[in-house]
Amino acid sequence: MSVAAAIRDSSANELGADHIVNNWGYDENLIKLAGDSSEGVVGVAVSAFFGEETAP
Repeated sequence: MSVAAAIRDSSANELGADHIVNNWGYDENLIKLAGDSSEGVVGVAVSAFFGEETAP
């Protein structure tokens, strides 16, 4: 996953970048692949998630 690689490399090089990821790159696999580097990443979803009772 290229998003995880970019986040991991950004952290390794201490770039201090903020990451906002769309629904195509933000899921549980991002956390598995990027590890601690994924802390603070913001995910954007354009729809309600399956199983949600109400929209925010």
